[in-house]
Amino acid sequence: MVKCLNKPDHLSWVDEYMRNVKEYLSVRLEDNLLIKRPNIIHKLNPSGAVILNRLLNGLSIYKLFKEIPDHSRQTQIIEFLTAIRAAVDGIDLSVTSNTAVETKLFSGPLHKLPVLSEIAITYACNLKCSFCYAGCGQCQSNTSDTMTENQIKRVLNIIRKDALVPSVSFTGGEPATVRFLQNLIQYATNLGMRVNLITNGTLIDSKLAKQLVKSGLKSVQVSLEGSSADIHEKLTQVSGSFQKTCDGIRALQETGIHVHTNTTLTTINAETALEFPHFIKKQFGLQRFSMNLMIPAGSGIANENLWLSYSNAGNLIDRIKKVSDSAGVDFMWYSPVPLCIFNTIANGLGAKGCSACDGLLSVAPNGDVLPCSSYPQPVGNLLKTRFQEIWNDNCTTFFRNKSEAPSQCFSCDNFALCNGACPLYWKNCGTAELSKHSQRLQEK
Repeated sequence: MVKCLNKPDHLSWVDEYMRNVKEYLSVRLEDNLLIKRPNIIHKLNPSGAVILNRLLNGLSIYKLFKEIPDHSRQTQIIEFLTAIRAAVDGIDLSVTSNTAVETKLFSGPLHKLPVLSEIAITYACNLKCSFCYAGCGQCQSNTSDTMTENQIKRVLNIIRKDALVPSVSFTGGEPATVRFLQNLIQYATNLGMRVNLITNGTLIDSKLAKQLVKSGLKSVQVSLEGSSADIHEKLTQVSGSFQKTCDGIRALQETGIHVHTNTTLTTINAETALEFPHFIKKQFGLQRFSMNLMIPAGSGIANENLWLSYSNAGNLIDRIKKVSDSAGVDFMWYSPVPLCIFNTIANGLGAKGCSACDGLLSVAPNGDVLPCSSYPQPVGNLLKTRFQEIWNDNCTTFFRNKSEAPSQCFSCDNFALCNGACPLYWKNCGTAELSKHSQRLQEK
């Protein structure tokens, strides 16, 4: 928690700093949260949240101090702003001597509203990925059950103005198949949102890449399932898709936009996963990439041979992290993993818990709110029900309270950190693996 306390400093840097970072920061007064877009959060105290919000909205530090003439309070504010600058710059404040920083043991959510949002604007896709959470490309997409451009814009307004989420990812299916994608990007940008695109890259050429960036797109995540055509296309099930994805990455890079690749780990690409850090650096000059674990959902339910267990994934994730560090590449791991099986925090990857109906607001192509994009049953529909009613409903609260976690997880000291990992994983894979690791820990 960052709070207002004291240490004098010069004032000249404050106004310029606020102008430089306002595009990347959002203060949400409803839960006193500082969001470094898209998903890094810091808890503020109420007075600090109000002050930072006013400064980011153009109030000069000198005018603020005219309102607050007390010298001791002024020094508290400068100490607070110094801590904010350090936090935004990524400096670890857990060991700081800055008295504006209060370190507390994590015990629960820092936020009342979602931090991230995503809209699957279509389930239509030109690939047939055998692990796809929505089964995209495996069957004919029902366009009659897909939102129109105006309906998606309505949902964007709800996300920004009711849910108070400052960023959105357009996903699918393959969002590049939607003819009005550029209009959506521009509309969300005009709402003050940071816009990200999640794509397979195969439909993006130099012309489209430039148009997307011109519309306001800030970043792109491109799905790359293998470091070779053989591995990639075993999973996408479309010949030639590897080269098209690589070409799409390069077309996006030419615009100067932030691009990174994401890979879904399965039994097929696990053996060559250690090649990724050097591959993405050598082939594209990328400095970061991400991975997640295949979730048994959608097409993946019928392809049990692709499932990679938590037990087998843990050691692999650790090895990928070490190879990435050696290569000078930033490795981001997305999926929740039980800390009793693999400790993502101790291994430098951060806390990874279940974000269903919690930090994430996930919207399906028909306007349904899903607990997460992989979960088949909705908790409401934004075109039919007010956001607040959906978000505070018993069903949504059930997910937010992690009530679907395995029963043996609730008494664990680390439950607040990993939330028992993914409910869909346990639903389809069973909990014998968890029981085995829990017993091993008790014996130590």
